This record gives sequence, structure tokens and C-alpha cells, in this order.
Amino acid sequence: LAGVIAGRFNSLAGAMHLFAFTAITVCGVTGLIRVRRRGLLFGALVSAISLIIGVVGSRAYLTRSMEGLSHEDSILNRIQPQLPQVDTVLLEKTEPFADVPAEGETILDRILRRGVLRVVFGAEKVPFAYLNTDAQPAGFDIEMAHQLAADLGVSLELVPLYIDDVQDFRDEGQFDVMMTGVIANAERYRDWTLTQAYLEVSPAIVVPDHLRERFNSMERVRDETFSLGVINEPSFLRLAERHLPKATIIPVHRFEDFFAGKIPEADALLMTAEEGSAWTLRHPAFHVATPWKGNPKWPLVYLLGQDDPGMRQFLDDWIQLKR
Repeated sequence: LAGVIAGRFNSLAGAMHLFAFTAITVCGVTGLIRVRRRGLLFGALVSAISLIIGVVGSRAYLTRSMEGLSHEDSILNRIQPQLPQVDTVLLEKTEPFADVPAEGETILDRILRRGVLRVVFGAEKVPFAYLNTDAQPAGFDIEMAHQLAADLGVSLELVPLYIDDVQDFRDEGQFDVMMTGVIANAERYRDWTLTQAYLEVSPAIVVPDHLRERFNSMERVRDETFSLGVINEPSFLRLAERHLPKATIIPVHRFEDFFAGKIPEADALLMTAEEGSAWTLRHPAFHVATPWKGNPKWPLVYLLGQDDPGMRQFLDDWIQLKR
């Protein structure tokens, strides 16, 4: 809106400037210029008053006319599942299953016997899995969890986690599957039982909007000296070390800390383009720069609560079926 209005006045001011400049130049060449101080002061006063009235009046009008309009953050709250949901219980934290598993019982056997699928998810992993402002689980992976439970014919237990490294929350036997946009890497394949990839994401750099031009080109970013916020994610750390040699790495524990200005020493934040796009809905003063232009790609996977090749094969087949 501001750009459209400013563009119209820019054309008007440009035409006025051209006429005034022409008249002053002709008068100067022909010796007809006369300086009238009273007229200059009066003109300056009228201009100043007009400017103040214009700015204050426009701000008051726009503020009042936009009252009640939904903030872009509400887009994340309005996201609704596209398919029917199963009965769901939201737990505060993971806890051991109440019953002792039978000898040789697999994850799938336990889910079917209990009639409940327990899924953990990151509470701030927008747009994959998150708690909205109503404290309700939402996102792509939350809907996938409902679909998995529905296909198994069971209900759902959801457990939110506030973490920057899922490895810290590995506690075998306390959950069935972690579904929260986790990036696959060599360390996780070594330590966890992972499914096949179900989505791919791309790296990006989130910066204040006025710095967007500095970070849109890989050639410029590689030579930039700046402070880069990075969470404890091996894929992010390796990418920063390899492609951003002049950047100073600033540890970040929660994305929200960067957007809330709690890490003033960080000029930018490394994250995926998909997550960055969702976060900038909540914080429109930031911009998602993509100097890598979609390359490399990182696979997203689901993590099993314990080593179970049979359950992994089932989930791989299920993911392929959902595709």
C-alpha cells in the first residue's frame, strides 16, 4: 500500500521538480532571479506544516483503517487439517509406557496392543510441527501423525519438545516415533533408526529486511564478514564452515531468541528456507535470503523410539504409499 501511494507522489514530485528546475535555470541565465526572504520563509513554513500534517494524518488514517485486520501470524493458526483427525491426547512430557512389553514385542505390536500411537514433535518446528497460539499441535507432520494413527486404527498421543538437538531426548521405549522435520545426517543414521526421506528442504539465511541484498548472492555472502546464528545441527554447522568461511558462528538454542532480539550479536540466522518462510510470517521485519538457490537439498526423516527394523520397513512402505 505504501509503495503504491509513494509511487504516485513520486511521479507528481518529479514533474513539479522538472518545471521548477527549468524555470529557475531560465531565470538564472537571463538575470531575472530575485531572492525574497519573506516568500522563502513562508514557503518553507507551509511546506513543513504540510509535511507534518501529511505524515501524521496518513499514519492516523492507516492505523485506524487497519484495526481488526488479522496479523500474518494468524495464517499459521488458521492452518487446518485437510483430512479427518483421530482422538488425540496432548502430553506435557515423555514418560515410560505404563505396561511392560512382552518378550519379542515390536513397536508395531505395542502400538496395536495399546491402541495408541505416541509421537513426539518439536513445539517450534514451523511449519512441520508446532504449537500454535492456542497451544494446539499443528503443521504438516502433525497431520501425517494423524494419518499414521488412522491407518493403524489407533488413537494418538502427542508430546511437544522444546529442543535444538533431538539426540538429547533419545530415551528408548518412551515414544514410538518422532515426527518433527528432522534433517537426516550421518550422525543420526549411526545413532538412530530412521525412515526414508519424506521431504527435502533447502538452506537459507534469515536477515533483517533492510539487509536482504547483501545475502541474496553466494558470491557476496562468501566474502561477507558477519556474525551468523546457528543452532546445534550438524548439517548447518558443516554448511557454514564450508561455504561461509568469514562468518563468525554464534550458538543459538531457540529460533525465537533471534527473532525476539535476544541475540543482538548475531547479524543473521542459518535455517531452512521452509522454516524461515514460516517464521517471517510471525516476524515480517525479516527476509529469507537463498544464496544457495536450492542446492544443496537436505532430506527430512522420522525417527523411531527404539531400534526396530520391522517398524522401519513398515514406515518406509507407508511413506511411499502416502506419496
